[in-house]
Amino acid sequence: MLMNKCKSFIIKCLLSVYTKKRNFWLRSLIKKSIGQQRIKIKYGGFNLMVGLESSIESNILFDEYSEKTILKIINYFALKNYNFVDVGANIGLHT
Repeated sequence: MLMNKCKSFIIKCLLSVYTKKRNFWLRSLIKKSIGQQRIKIKYGGFNLMVGLESSIESNILFDEYSEKTILKIINYFALKNYNFVDVGANIGLHT
């Protein structure tokens, strides 16, 4: 358990560095460190468990997800107790 927390902390530190200085070597190191696991991150005001299994999760992990505005809108209305229905036909973040 402690080892997982230490590893998670190190990965989060590497991700923080990656968002400031994006390079292939650092991205490869992060991917190798995560492997098949999932890591808990805070993204757009939400706590998410993400891994590398899908392109959406990978984009969220490496802060390359393009729907941040939608997350802000959802968060705004969720705080006002609105309900949401996702009627899309794709795999997405907000279901």
